[in-house]
Amino acid sequence: KHSGFLSVASNVSLVLNTDGVAIFRSSKRALWPVWLVINELPRHLRFIKKNMILAAMWLSKEKPTMTTFLRPVLDSINDLYVNGISVQTSSGQMQTRAMLLLNSVDLPARAILLNMIQVKGVKGPSILAISPSF
Repeated sequence: KHSGFLSVASNVSLVLNTDGVAIFRSSKRALWPVWLVINELPRHLRFIKKNMILAAMWLSKEKPTMTTFLRPVLDSINDLYVNGISVQTSSGQMQTRAMLLLNSVDLPARAILLNMIQVKGVKGPSILAISPSF
């Protein structure tokens, strides 16, 4: 028998996705939605809009500072992991908890997400930009 967080039938795992999208071709403003997808849904249902969670949105001429932008989202996911949420189902009330399993982003978004400098090139590595805060 398996044990652990996902062995509980009412618990779910999430994938986080974000990417910047220009509002219009001529616009300097970009929209950065943060989507959460529930992995336990059947694959053909996961990416239908009504089954996805729009967790946050950033609209600006500047790219988001991910530590600020994602903090409320990550705090909420942490609360779902620790405390869960009560959900009404056809068979009654149940407690559901969630955990962030992974994030799925393209290379430019990954660099921003990890506070890294992206090196341009076909297979260029990302370089960590370390900024001590003490």
